Amino acid sequence: MPQGDLALLLRLNKNWHDGISAEDLYDITCAWWVMSPANAQRVQRVLAVARGVVREVYQPTRWLPSPVEGLENRIGVEGVVAPDREASVGRDVSHLFRQGSANPVRYLPLGALLDGAVIAPDPVLRAPSA
Repeated sequence: MPQGDLALLLRLNKNWHDGISAEDLYDITCAWWVMSPANAQRVQRVLAVARGVVREVYQPTRWLPSPVEGLENRIGVEGVVAPDREASVGRDVSHLFRQGSANPVRYLPLGALLDGAVIAPDPVLRAPSA
């Protein structure tokens, strides 16, 4: 796994509900987020998080610009359910989001997430300089 690979945690609290279908969960996870296209290209796993718990994990296959007028600064993702999803689904990750933060987007080093390391919340990860 390359050093710069990322996991992307997306908080879906407003649109998630008990009993949501797998298709609806995928749809709300994949569109449209204000985030760095450079960081998106480094994302190897997208975690759908609701009420502080990982609900599903996707492996991105393609990043898309928003076709919605007025949302041109957002991007979406297409992907598949990740083969290693069971390592994260059901995990409480509420501690990874800064208390009181309204930002629903959080990047983490993928290795730390897969290893189960405890990671404190910090500011949004910046793309490395060339």
